[in-house]
Amino acid sequence: MTATQFASQKTQSQRSPSQMVVSLEERLQQCSQKEFTGKLEVSSSQEKWSFFFYAGRLVWATGGKNAYRRFRRLWRQICPHISLSGVKLREEKPIGSKDYHILVVLSKRGYLTRQQGTSLVVATLKEVVFDILQQEYIQALTYEEDPQGGIEQSFTLMVALVRPKQLVPEMTKKWQAWKDAGLAAYSPNQIPSLEAPENLKKATSAKAYKTIEKLVDGQKTLREIGSVMNQEVLRLTQCLLPYIKQGWIALQEGAPDEEMPAFSQTNTSRGQPSPPQKSHPNQNQPLIACIDDSPQVCQQMQKILEAAGYRFVSVQDSVQAITMLLENKPDFVFLDLMMPVANGYEICSQIRRIEVFKDLPVTILTGNDGIVDRMRAKMVGATDFMSKPVDQQKVLDLLATYLNAKAPAKSE
Repeated sequence: MTATQFASQKTQSQRSPSQMVVSLEERLQQCSQKEFTGKLEVSSSQEKWSFFFYAGRLVWATGGKNAYRRFRRLWRQICPHISLSGVKLREEKPIGSKDYHILVVLSKRGYLTRQQGTSLVVATLKEVVFDILQQEYIQALTYEEDPQGGIEQSFTLMVALVRPKQLVPEMTKKWQAWKDAGLAAYSPNQIPSLEAPENLKKATSAKAYKTIEKLVDGQKTLREIGSVMNQEVLRLTQCLLPYIKQGWIALQEGAPDEEMPAFSQTNTSRGQPSPPQKSHPNQNQPLIACIDDSPQVCQQMQKILEAAGYRFVSVQDSVQAITMLLENKPDFVFLDLMMPVANGYEICSQIRRIEVFKDLPVTILTGNDGIVDRMRAKMVGATDFMSKPVDQQKVLDLLATYLNAKAPAKSE
């Protein structure tokens, strides 16, 4: 939606405070005070959201144009060590909502801690409340209570119940800050794309332009870019706003929502989801990963390692680094220090926050072999440090040291 369209829609459909029957905050508080159990549906002219209550407390919220896309993004932030790609659910019908069904199943099977489950619920509730507050500013909303549409108590994560007053005031302040920043006409769910790259290139430094070009790819929403950069979406959007107003960056409505995992028709594994699988066709050949934005370095590493009998995987986009590691579960990582968007320190720090990678050997690659870099690399959990250019013998010696084994035999 453009700023002009937004202003037009707001003028036509927003009611004045005296005409408003009830606000979102008031309606949620009413449900809380009367200890409502069931589903509260909130509808605008184009979107619909659902809040699930148990005894006046919020259980879950879903809906909007990109419900599952939101779920997957928050899942990657809070539970990066658990892949959703292998989830299989036996039950034919979701318990209230399919995304919450996934959360409950994995929690009951011990894949999630209580803290992770609660964090996912709270983060989801906050984003849904924010999105509805923005729609409430544009147009009048309708509310409908359904006492029969709630989530059964046996399927409710009782440790993750939330009173509306615990989060609505906070999100109201965030929405006010968003408006005060001149962003009311823009949604954090919109996708930015480059419209005039040459103009943008002239107006920014080479480093800034390279970062913008990589992130503003026409695929990721503002919230997704903020997640990648570990930056508040408000601050990120404020940084892009001058270029948006110039018409050099356009904001588009989000792509169609992502596909949720299918429900299995077979009664296998008693409904237990398949855990992430480690891909090792031959357990005698360790898998070595190289994260470096230089194609030359990756090719050189591949040549050295495959000649020595190791399996090899590389990624040149630092944004995809953690996803690649989670999918492939390597035995050793070579990690470049200087990369756009996320540098080696940041990625190494992320690696060490993931339980399955706490003992994974990570060697920092850099062209600047200084004492400060070495100390900082150790502080973020790096196992070792290796200077560029890449030296074959040093690479093989490091692997022999940390894998505690000789190089595997070459395959014929």
